[in-house]
Amino acid sequence: MRSEWTFWPMDLSWSAGSSMRLSPTTLLGNSLVFDRTGQTLIAVEPDAISIVELGADGQTTRLPIRDARVVAAFADQLWIATHDDQLARIDHAGRALRAAHSIPFSARAVLQPAPYGPAAAVWLSNPALALIDDLGQLAATELVDVDIAFPLTGRRFITARGSELTLPSGLVTTLPPKTTALSGAVMADGKSVTLLVAHAGAHQLIGVSLGTGQITQRCPTPSSTVRIATRRSFAITQLEPRMLRVLDLHAGRELGVIRFDHDVDDFAIDPSGCRLAVRSDTGAIELHHFGELLRRSVASIQTASVAESVDEKADGQTAVEDSCERRSACAPSEVRETASRAFAPDIVVTDIRTGWKISTEALESATRAGNKGGDLSAQPVPAELCTPVVCPALSALAPRISPIEIDIIEARHQLGRELRTVALWTLGAIAAAWDSRKLGYGNEGKHPCELEVGAILGMNRGLAGGYLIAAHEQIADHEHAIAIDLRWRSLDTPVGAMTHELGLDPLAVDIVLMIAAGTLSGEIARLYGILANDAGRAIVDELLVQQVLAPRYDRHSVAAALDPRGLLMRLGIVHVAPKRARPFARLTVDQVVLDRLRAVEPDLGPATTVRTTDRDLASLGIPRGVLESAVAALARPLSSADHSLSAARVAVHGRVGSGRCTLSCALAARAGRDVAVIDALTLPRTPDLCDGSGLS
Repeated sequence: MRSEWTFWPMDLSWSAGSSMRLSPTTLLGNSLVFDRTGQTLIAVEPDAISIVELGADGQTTRLPIRDARVVAAFADQLWIATHDDQLARIDHAGRALRAAHSIPFSARAVLQPAPYGPAAAVWLSNPALALIDDLGQLAATELVDVDIAFPLTGRRFITARGSELTLPSGLVTTLPPKTTALSGAVMADGKSVTLLVAHAGAHQLIGVSLGTGQITQRCPTPSSTVRIATRRSFAITQLEPRMLRVLDLHAGRELGVIRFDHDVDDFAIDPSGCRLAVRSDTGAIELHHFGELLRRSVASIQTASVAESVDEKADGQTAVEDSCERRSACAPSEVRETASRAFAPDIVVTDIRTGWKISTEALESATRAGNKGGDLSAQPVPAELCTPVVCPALSALAPRISPIEIDIIEARHQLGRELRTVALWTLGAIAAAWDSRKLGYGNEGKHPCELEVGAILGMNRGLAGGYLIAAHEQIADHEHAIAIDLRWRSLDTPVGAMTHELGLDPLAVDIVLMIAAGTLSGEIARLYGILANDAGRAIVDELLVQQVLAPRYDRHSVAAALDPRGLLMRLGIVHVAPKRARPFARLTVDQVVLDRLRAVEPDLGPATTVRTTDRDLASLGIPRGVLESAVAALARPLSSADHSLSAARVAVHGRVGSGRCTLSCALAARAGRDVAVIDALTLPRTPDLCDGSGLS
């Protein structure tokens, strides 16, 4: 009996000139890389560099560039580090953008590209060199006293020295003792970074929050050859020369193991986790659809339960040998994208989803690939067709019609009309104050503040009657103009859409617009200051709102609308500053509401992420009983007591990575809504978030 031994060297080489220090590596690739968009693949070969465009009309460009060590790909240019320590910058047609720039020698060539901003990268020499394309000129900055560094942008970096990690904000966090960072990559959301570290003779992938510096996830990995899909949070690590392991960094679990019939010399995955490029030991490059590989893996598990004969195994081995012979005949620079019925490597994946259902077509496709020429009709297929999930109206989620798209030009026009309305209301309040001398000269009376006291008590009138009549005429003409406008506060305007979505009454809408006008218009803010006639008062307070809206609403109604128990406060639309008591406390409108009034995309802050999905409920890998019970609970008709609640509270239980977010997003989509995920760790630690008025 003959035994074959395969030695797979661990990547634990030591840096030249350093004492027992691990060499840096890369999580994005050096000689086989995707650009930021994932639509272009760059392959470095001994005598050329191939640029493969992956779109429908994509083409392959082969540039005769020799002696390239590593390459970094950007949307409009390539950076190439050569063996003679030069950095060349070229466009995708091969034209040099500038003269080559000299860079320090590095025993281990690693060029870390920046995921955001202009083209920039960090060359991991000693010391590390930060490079950025500054309006066509290459600017270089040395990063001293760091072991490794990788960029967030061209001028913001994550650096590691020993077990200390310095984040772009300047926050210094400490990794576990005796931990050495080997590489890292900033995830596409810009909120976290994934580090490859060595600890106690083993490797780990750890996630660190850029906002707090806390470690959010750990995934052990047996090898330091790792590639990251920054948008999907997938990691692929090489276990053996012919074996790749797929990890889900969010869930911290293994998705599967992919086996090839040839040695894998290099590989890369695009940022979205859609394509996997593999370079064999012969130099041939294969491009696989990553999702198709995982779907085939589940199909192979389904068909594995069917008894296979020895002849079928021999046929499968013959198919593998034939494919290997065809691949050996390919040119080294050839890049082939696998089709749905082409040869696929042997994939072994653990089925992590309970109640997995696969369509008959996908199962037959996978069976043909594994049993070439076999008779499918003679083999029983343990597959169950995916039937739709009956989903009535989800009453608990308050179903709504999808919002109408708002034209920004019309939105700005309607906003101008609303601001004009508030300005004329303020003019009317100022004219009334002139008429009663609540607003007047300080020396008009015989006693201090004599006329103002009389105005407050309702004893003065008729001192500016002409101005008051003119103001009322201006207001009447404007209100007549907006009354005949059919689009005024309609659903395709920001005010109308917000009113419909939040269920605001006319008083609440007028209060929101009046408070927001002080921020949206400096001229209106100045009118507020004139009416208040007190430099110590806030721009907008409750008393000012009551004065401006006095001809339309009584003060008690305004006070009730601005009560902490009112809708405006409970939804976080209006905020009250705690420094002064009512009615002199400062009032402001939430920034999200201001953005919506301007018809711009609101900034929800670093702690909030809007999650959507286009997945149908039937396609989710969740037991059908769980789906049906969730739909039945959310579709239960609301009782009279339920209608008094402001919103439903839905609790979804399950372990990390079990599909809770996907299920929540799919259910919300059925109700015409999105899901906002709030990371409590990154919320600002301010006192106003702890009281009732600061929560929304």
